[in-house]
Amino acid sequence: MKKLRLFFVLSLAISTGLLSGCAKYYSLTTEYVAENSPETHAEVVSTPSYRKILSSIKTIAVQAPDYCINETKTQKDGTRAESTILKTECGIEMGEIERGWAKFGYEILSWKVLIHTQKSFNLSPREAAKKLGADAILLVNSTERGEIQSGADARWERRYFESNKHGNQVGTAYVDSIRERQFIRMLGSKERKLISKSRLSVTINTSVILTSTGKAVWFYEWTHAEKKRVQTKGNVHVICKKDYCRPASKLANSQTAIHLSSGSSEALSTQKKPQSQRRAIHTRLMKEVINDMVNKFSSGVA
Repeated sequence: MKKLRLFFVLSLAISTGLLSGCAKYYSLTTEYVAENSPETHAEVVSTPSYRKILSSIKTIAVQAPDYCINETKTQKDGTRAESTILKTECGIEMGEIERGWAKFGYEILSWKVLIHTQKSFNLSPREAAKKLGADAILLVNSTERGEIQSGADARWERRYFESNKHGNQVGTAYVDSIRERQFIRMLGSKERKLISKSRLSVTINTSVILTSTGKAVWFYEWTHAEKKRVQTKGNVHVICKKDYCRPASKLANSQTAIHLSSGSSEALSTQKKPQSQRRAIHTRLMKEVINDMVNKFSSGVA
C-alpha cells in the first residue's frame, strides 16, 4: 500500500510539473486594444465670390511661411546649423507644393522668385505677385510634420495558457510574479514588432489671395496621418524549467486558442521609427495632402 501511494504521489508530481527537472510549456498571446479614431477630413472654407473667379485663376504665386523667409534667431546669433536645416526643409516642402499645383495645369511663380522680387523692388507680397503677373497668391501659413497619439486607453491585452510542446493550448495558466515578469518581457519583444502607439502625420494650412483685391477667397487645412498597421495580434510559445523561461523551439501543428482568460494589461509605449523611414512616410503623406488641396480648389469644393 505504501509503495502504491508513493507511486501515485510521484505520478501526480510529474504530471503537474512539480519536480524541479520537469519542463512546462506555455502559449502566450497579446492583442492591441484601442478606441477607433477615424481621420478627420480636410477643412475647406470659401467666400461667395470664390466660384465666380475660379476659372480666371491661371497663374499662382507661392508665398512660403514666415519661418522660411524671416531671419532666424540662430542667424542673428551667428549659429547657422539650425537655419540651414530649416531652409532645406522649407525648400523641399515648398518645391512639393509648387509641383503639386503645376500638375493640375497652373502656372506657378516660385516662392523664391516672389521673395527676390519683393526685396529687389521693396514691394509687399501682393505687389510683387501682381508685378509678376500672378492672378492669385497661395499663402502657405504653415506646414507641420508630427505624430498623432492613440487614445489614452490604448493597451496590450495579454493572456497566458498552458500548452503542449507543439504550442497547442490546453487550458488557462495562472503563474506567479517571477514567471509573469519573464512572460511580459518576451511578449514586449513581440509587441514592438506589431504596432506603434503613434502615427506620423502632416498638416498644411493655406489661403488663396486675389492679387487684384488682396482678399482671401479660399482656405484649406488638413492633418493627415498614416493608417494603423493591420496586424495587432501575436503569440509566443514558451518553455519553463524551474524559474527560468525562454521561447520554445517552433514545432509543427501549432494552434491558437480563440478564448481569452487570465493575463495582464499594459499601456503602450511609443516606438521609434528609423529617421529615413519617418522621412519617407512624411513625404508620402505631404504629397497626398497637396494633391487633395489642389484637387479641391480646382474642382470648386467649398
